[in-house]
Amino acid sequence: MNRLESFCIVLLVSGYLIGSAFGQQPEYYDTYNETVKKYSEGASDDEPLSVKSSEILKGMTLHVIPQTHIDLAWWWRYDPHTVDVVVSHTLETAFANMEKFPDYTFTFLQTPAIEPLEERHPDLFYKMRYYVHNEAAINERLPNPGPSGLNGRLAIGSGTYCEFDGSLPCGESLVRQCVYGKRYFKRHFGIDVKTAWFQDAWTHPWTLPQILKKSGIDSYMYTRPRPSEKFMIVPDSLREEYLATYANTQDDKMFWWESPDGSRVFAYKPLNLGGENLPDVENLHQYLLEINSQYGVVDGLTLIGVGNHGGGAIQADVERMRQVMQQRGEGAALAEMKFSTPERFVSAIKSKGNDLPVINDELYPTIRGIYTTASEIKSGNRHSENLLLTLEKFASIAKALDGYVYPQAWLKTAWESVMLTQFHDTISGTDVEPSIDDALSRYARIATEGKAELDKVLHSIAGRINTDGKGMPIIVFNPHSWERTDPVQVELQLHKPVDHIRIRSSENKRIPAQIIEQHVRDGVCWVKILFIAQVPSLGYAVYWAEPAKSAESIHALKAGTTMLENEFFKVEVDPTNGVVKRIIDKQAKREVLSQTENGHCVQIFEDHGDAEGFLISPKGFGEYYLWNDPQCVDQVEEVNLVESGAVRAALQIKMKFQLARFIQRIYLYAGIPRIELETVLDWNGKNKMVKAAFALNVRSDSATYEIPYGTIARPSIGEEQVAQKWVDISDDGYGVSLLNDSRYGHDITPNSIRLSLLRSPDHPVYATDEKGIHQVRYALYPHQGDWREAQTMRRGYEFNDPLIGVSTENHPGDLPVRHSFVTVEGANVIISALKKAEDSDDLILRLYESDGKDGIGKIGLSPFIEFNAVHLTDLLENELACIDHDDHQFELNIGRYAIESCKLISDKY
Repeated sequence: MNRLESFCIVLLVSGYLIGSAFGQQPEYYDTYNETVKKYSEGASDDEPLSVKSSEILKGMTLHVIPQTHIDLAWWWRYDPHTVDVVVSHTLETAFANMEKFPDYTFTFLQTPAIEPLEERHPDLFYKMRYYVHNEAAINERLPNPGPSGLNGRLAIGSGTYCEFDGSLPCGESLVRQCVYGKRYFKRHFGIDVKTAWFQDAWTHPWTLPQILKKSGIDSYMYTRPRPSEKFMIVPDSLREEYLATYANTQDDKMFWWESPDGSRVFAYKPLNLGGENLPDVENLHQYLLEINSQYGVVDGLTLIGVGNHGGGAIQADVERMRQVMQQRGEGAALAEMKFSTPERFVSAIKSKGNDLPVINDELYPTIRGIYTTASEIKSGNRHSENLLLTLEKFASIAKALDGYVYPQAWLKTAWESVMLTQFHDTISGTDVEPSIDDALSRYARIATEGKAELDKVLHSIAGRINTDGKGMPIIVFNPHSWERTDPVQVELQLHKPVDHIRIRSSENKRIPAQIIEQHVRDGVCWVKILFIAQVPSLGYAVYWAEPAKSAESIHALKAGTTMLENEFFKVEVDPTNGVVKRIIDKQAKREVLSQTENGHCVQIFEDHGDAEGFLISPKGFGEYYLWNDPQCVDQVEEVNLVESGAVRAALQIKMKFQLARFIQRIYLYAGIPRIELETVLDWNGKNKMVKAAFALNVRSDSATYEIPYGTIARPSIGEEQVAQKWVDISDDGYGVSLLNDSRYGHDITPNSIRLSLLRSPDHPVYATDEKGIHQVRYALYPHQGDWREAQTMRRGYEFNDPLIGVSTENHPGDLPVRHSFVTVEGANVIISALKKAEDSDDLILRLYESDGKDGIGKIGLSPFIEFNAVHLTDLLENELACIDHDDHQFELNIGRYAIESCKLISDKY
């Protein structure tokens, strides 16, 4: 961004702030003044309140929370200019109010909005700590000034790092949002923030209450969907089923929100969802009487203060509010109104033991175009999460083996970059182009530096492994907690080009290998090879490679110009239109694809939505999540067999659509029961949605979607929905899963799955038109049984985290040629993280139950990983209980869908 662009954005934000500060922007202040006047007079345009209603209102309290919802990035970048203008002005206004009005409170949040103040505006940082009220000094540079009078008048509204989107980050990312947010506020402000505050997030995954609860957060404020966003435009034939699905999330303003494991948090919506001005008196009365009648509560909540670009409530607003409070004190038939904080409101509700409803489901999502907008941000998020989690696992192992210096500072910085980009506007792709570029730059830096660090870590472990043997040693690492058989690619250095490579396992078995790339650079011949490896759980296996005169004889793969076949599937492509017309499951003896529709093709839809993520119907109605009248990309230029080896065969289809060009490659591997697809889009088009469509020979009225640390079943009515790494349709003993490595949006009908690859709105932000080259990988996984029996959760992880091959030298070592560092019994228990503890040299092991079954997790650790005790912890790594262990093994009771954490403690004496 050049200086002129920066100046314009700062000027835009400053204009909003200056206008609001002098009471000349926006028009709602006129309405605000009238509301206060009418409320203070007890007047109403409607019929007068009944005596009973007046008495009820007199016994009620309206908690008014002055606050601001600051977008870290949106139509501006997250940079020092934004912090200097938006954050500083907002806090200066809040502190001026606090200094003038002894009862005034203010709620502020988000570590990235606060942390830079310590260096850039230490006076504001000092005042924040003053009004939060620490009991002891923490930072010597800014000593604590002591009690502030009224304790805690400035509230940190949320214990999370930022106001993230709930469904696009993986489960472990959501944990880190809580860990890093809570730790920062505890360290720098001396407080344990127990509230979560999400004024503008648009998705609320079913598993989030468990993550919050086990992170010491017991409440969740949210505002979306707002009234205009509640109902999708659906055909009459689907409306009854649709309303039955979401009826329980439409109207409740207060409830216990329960995760599938049984964890609960208090969830609530304020009266004023936008949060900027006081609602009119009729709405205030109606709201208070309604919550009293429905829930028996005597406390309600509303927000005031300008958000998005910051500002909060100005002094004139506060003075008007105090007028209302004074009128009530003089005996008017009004509810008590007082400035409050999230924690005070939550405590008031909980203290009275109210009987609130329970919602054991996800909360209704909105703005669903964001699952796909700015698709490269989606790729960057997924790939960064995968890389950091893999690096943490092997860095922990390397540290335990020989004291490798765990890159804790770098990992913290990298996670902070990922979490910052998970701010709901940024990860959703709704930002201006400079902010999108910032996000992609963060991901690029993580990829470059993270891969280099991972390479160092793996070579450190490799140095301990016995690799003596005939040939060039290749160590294949598996980052997941089960033994797996999968393809692996590795690059070898040879003296000259070769025609064939032979691979030998530690059991002295010959394994076919395939040369997929070969070139000479600086006198060295670099040969990239591909073979199928079998590697133990969270461990490695050594293989040896050497040049060969002929290829290994194998008959598992067959290929023709329009056909691929292995021992599991036969795939046929129609050369006239590029459609995958048949996939035959040879094991189940059935067709995978529908034979009455196009089996698999790329489809284009008119997208009438915008860059904000709102999907609009062709007639201009929203929200609208159904897709109609697809155009199949069927202008085929060529269909070729581009690979036909002992390990992999591939067809390549070149197609075009108007100005856009497509290359689709279909891969089959020997011994691997999935069909992999790679689509490269050279996109040039506006206001379109591009989807990979599969018409299936299986039918069910519901489908299963992976969500952060869990799964959910939703009705298959064709609406745009979000998933993590996979979705599945199963019925009557057979099913099909669709895996992906970097996309989130799907729409599913009873017998079809469409994966959203790209959408190209050109307004209001032209940068989201997606012109350029994009690459997406996905895979079809047909299976017998349902997704649990087929272990689809594991297949999703495998597709996202390929085996890692490292070429090394022959040398002795104390580690064997094949070894597992961590094992866990049970296909339904997934080890999701292995990392160094935040405050010690101990290790943290995180695992979760994925299938909805109570059980016992049996964990085994390598004798090369020393530890003396195992403690159960919460997600913040606070120790809760001792776990018995014996000979590097221990058992852990794990409930259905539960997330559990253990600390492996090593004595330091």
